[in-house]
Amino acid sequence: MKNSCTAKIMFALALVTTGFMATAKNPHHVSKEILHYFAQDKMANSGTVTNASGLVSLHENSVSKGKPQEIRIDLHQLDAGSTYALAALLDDDTNLTQVSQFTADANGNAHLQFRDKNNNGHSNGHGAGNSVPARLTPLVNIRQLAIQDTNQQSILTADLASPDKFVFFLKRDVSTNDIQAALQINSDAHRARLRLDASGLTASTDYSLALNDAAVTTATSDERGRVHLGWVLDNAADILTVHGLSLLDASTNAVLSVTLP
Repeated sequence: MKNSCTAKIMFALALVTTGFMATAKNPHHVSKEILHYFAQDKMANSGTVTNASGLVSLHENSVSKGKPQEIRIDLHQLDAGSTYALAALLDDDTNLTQVSQFTADANGNAHLQFRDKNNNGHSNGHGAGNSVPARLTPLVNIRQLAIQDTNQQSILTADLASPDKFVFFLKRDVSTNDIQAALQINSDAHRARLRLDASGLTASTDYSLALNDAAVTTATSDERGRVHLGWVLDNAADILTVHGLSLLDASTNAVLSVTLP
């Protein structure tokens, strides 16, 4: 009996030791990716419907069980009973894409809501809401939302490439088979900071951090092949237009590439 208990204890210790060694081998390991994005913008009036106003709010949270993605648009003083369309400018597109149509109520108000659903198929939270259209995912790629009349003239527009308020936080394990790496982005309306920590590289070698294929900063790996690269964007909202991040060697070859968000 004693020998049996001893064997079990030794086996448990071996499992703990193995787990510790695996963690130590990859100090950059991120157990769970975290993506949090919030943006809010007061819509600009083009003058077609003089007193019309609107407020747009976007929210995405990868670790939320309630509403991982949500779009809310509150509109006021449109022409009562008139039909309008919601349109979006996405990513690098130059033309607006129509998303849905709606009718203002008797007071000229409209409240649009798109929200992801739980796995059980029921709408999250309280009240009715449509799922976020696939073409609007991820939300961070929405550059502009517009309310258009039946002539496709924009009545109200929200500039989501430079919103009044925004927060973008990303923490991701971006390791490859040969390189262990962790990426973290912290940004709001005032500052955007990126940090890439990588190991498994060639020792004492220059590496550059590139955003959208343009190198922005360079650092030299230490004697153990580790490098730490950080960058602060002059205009915080520019982080919303960064779609690719790369780690370049001295010959400008990409040894690591990441698609954002």
